[in-house]
Amino acid sequence: MIDRLKIWLGSKPWFWKFRARLGKIEFVFERSAYKKSISVTKAKANARIFGSFAWVGLKSLFWVTLGLAALTSIEDYVRDSQPWLAPLSADDKKFNIDQLRLYAQLLTAIFSIYFATIGIILSAGYTRLRRDIIHMLTDEQVGSVYSRVLVLAAMFCLAATTLPSFGLEPGLFVHVAGAILTLLSALALFPLGQRLFNFFDLNVLVRSEILPNIVRHIEGAANHKSSISLANHHSKAAQNALEQLSYIDERIMAKKESLHDNLPALTSDYTYLLLHYIQRKHEIDRESYWFPRRSRHKQWFFAGDAATSMALQTSSQQMLVEQKTDHQWLENEIVDRLAGHIELAFRVGDFKLALKLLHRFSARASVYAVQFQFDLGMRELTRFKKIIEQTLATEDALTDSESAVTRIGIADAWAALGSNLCLETLRRMLTFEKELKHFFHADDWSEKPLRNLPAFLQVELAFIVERITFEQEIEGHRLSRPKYVQQLAVQKVLQHYAKILPEVCNFHQKMVPEFATTLTKLRMPEAATQVLLASLHSHWKLPQWFGQLAELFERYREFARYTEAQYVLPTIDAAELSKRIETAKDEVLAMLGSGATVAHIFGSEHNEELPDHFGQIYFELAEACINALSQNDDNKLEKVLPTFMSLAVLAADSKFSNPALDINGEFRLHLISTAINDLASVLGFAILYGAYFDNEKLSEGALAKFDAWVEHATDKQQYLKRMVLLSNPNSFSLSASPRGMIRINWKMAFEHRARQDGFGDRMGMKRGGQHPNKIVRAFLNSHSDASHLFFAKHVLPGLKTTGMKIDHQIVSLSRQLREERENVRHENI
Repeated sequence: MIDRLKIWLGSKPWFWKFRARLGKIEFVFERSAYKKSISVTKAKANARIFGSFAWVGLKSLFWVTLGLAALTSIEDYVRDSQPWLAPLSADDKKFNIDQLRLYAQLLTAIFSIYFATIGIILSAGYTRLRRDIIHMLTDEQVGSVYSRVLVLAAMFCLAATTLPSFGLEPGLFVHVAGAILTLLSALALFPLGQRLFNFFDLNVLVRSEILPNIVRHIEGAANHKSSISLANHHSKAAQNALEQLSYIDERIMAKKESLHDNLPALTSDYTYLLLHYIQRKHEIDRESYWFPRRSRHKQWFFAGDAATSMALQTSSQQMLVEQKTDHQWLENEIVDRLAGHIELAFRVGDFKLALKLLHRFSARASVYAVQFQFDLGMRELTRFKKIIEQTLATEDALTDSESAVTRIGIADAWAALGSNLCLETLRRMLTFEKELKHFFHADDWSEKPLRNLPAFLQVELAFIVERITFEQEIEGHRLSRPKYVQQLAVQKVLQHYAKILPEVCNFHQKMVPEFATTLTKLRMPEAATQVLLASLHSHWKLPQWFGQLAELFERYREFARYTEAQYVLPTIDAAELSKRIETAKDEVLAMLGSGATVAHIFGSEHNEELPDHFGQIYFELAEACINALSQNDDNKLEKVLPTFMSLAVLAADSKFSNPALDINGEFRLHLISTAINDLASVLGFAILYGAYFDNEKLSEGALAKFDAWVEHATDKQQYLKRMVLLSNPNSFSLSASPRGMIRINWKMAFEHRARQDGFGDRMGMKRGGQHPNKIVRAFLNSHSDASHLFFAKHVLPGLKTTGMKIDHQIVSLSRQLREERENVRHENI
């Protein structure tokens, strides 16, 4: 019956007219109530101002009266009890009153001059600033503590001059107190004058007036009891306050000489506002008129027949205009301002200021990670990247040598901030599991517990709270089972993660290499190299964290109890994401192996203000060569081996042999020896892994590059003899080789792989099979290193060893290889 009545009413035009009229009446009442509330608020504010003024006056007068009474009583007591304080004569009393009257006149004159000066400054300022800004500045100046001290001193002296009217005479103590207050007021003239000189310091207004005003309107918009019109009012008022803030921003940015002092403070103010808004935005209804509506014009072919037919009949373009809600209006405005600060610092050539402002992003990044606002942080980083690239592309940036270190620091800071944002977001994913399980355990699906969750999840789960509230109102109890709502919550979490994780990979796989490539094209290889080297730490850490995330996603799978399509949990392939990071690492190492990127390290001296690019690239490429060999990947080896070989030869032949290097002779020989052994070990493992995998490309390509390099030597025999002799550190020292532990780890990794594959070695506790290749068999059955294998297999056969003292490990391994060849020859016969 009720449904029929609803249908009947819905079919009557008068019902909808009556409903619309009721809406208008409701709006009129709400508007009247709001106006009354505004009037009451203003009345309360005025009453509060009047009350505070009266209270301040009465309080000041009370303390002045109390002070006068206390001083008079103390003086009478002292005169009665102490003979040294003689009674005042009539002339003395007259002198005290005249002096107090003079003090009062002097203080009143100073006070008048101070306010007159403020008036003069304001009259000049009206042509420079907006009136609302002038009004806020005036309130801040008049209410200062210095002016209050001046007024208090004037009140004390004036009240003291009125004592004879009440039959009291101001004594010596009152006169001294008046003199002291006058002196303090005179001293207060200095800070008052300083404040007048800094009258137009607009940074003060941002914190005291504008930011609290915007925050107040954000709180009002977050109030669920606010109507559409009230939310629109808060939006307009916040936009007006933001316009004032933008006006002050432009005024400050116009004064280039004071940017270094004012711009960081203004950046901090914008950061505070952005972080506060991010933490409260989720409480604002998505359809609220706090979010402005932007007009968007549809394309005729995509608008549909109904809209285009009506537009064609009326010849009006308005039919194809739609209003879209701008949910990012405040964040976009603040992010644009923050990026504008950095861009201005670059434009004026203050790279240190730009670096300082860039580091402020770290405070925002932590909040972005906690609230899972990764897209907002990445949007900022993308904007910063464009600004840095455009600025460094200018001729001034390229020719200014004094700021080279700062420019490298800027590029490094951008890459580090992006990596930190990614890592902090992943860490938040891992730690959020505990919070979510605690929320599930409480099983309280109301608004208050929901506020403890991240902002995006509060928005996504709001419909569950509404549904459960509806169930309790209609049925009297909750119908939705915990397993059902838990699966929905986990679904929303995984959907959000599925958007973030590809962006994390995209940053390391695309944005960082593109940034480094751009820096290389701008003839800034130092900055490009630093960006690539700094990103290697994330490439090392991310695969481990993706492994933990894979375990996390499996634990979330336990909440999958409903198999319908709308409840299915998203599938996130953490292994594939980890492979993308590994691919990105290979690309970074390949870029580090490119001469265009790292050519600067061959001719530059070490700058202690910058990381050691030569050393880190040397170490990283050595590991990359060994990893490529262990993976039987000759293409990857081809990308990194030439540069590593060049670095090793440079280190052994010139860098560590340079007399300007202030080190002792023994350590110098160790450094030369370790560079030779590193190169020989890589080439030895190329021979070894090539034989192990039966892939001659591994050894042929590596040895061909070495032979081509040796051909450039003036005396090939002497060069090879030097390598063989210096490869044995025991011949000149009993100390350990600087990189001996790393080379031992390479050897142990190979032996472990052989044992895992079922091949025995000299250290095997169980007897294993023999590898079919003679080189692998000889190496596994010896105590030699890979460097010994290289010298025994590739160098000794063509070296004149007469009179040379060669390492016995090389000689022994060479003998074993000959014996293996002879055994094979006999077996063939």
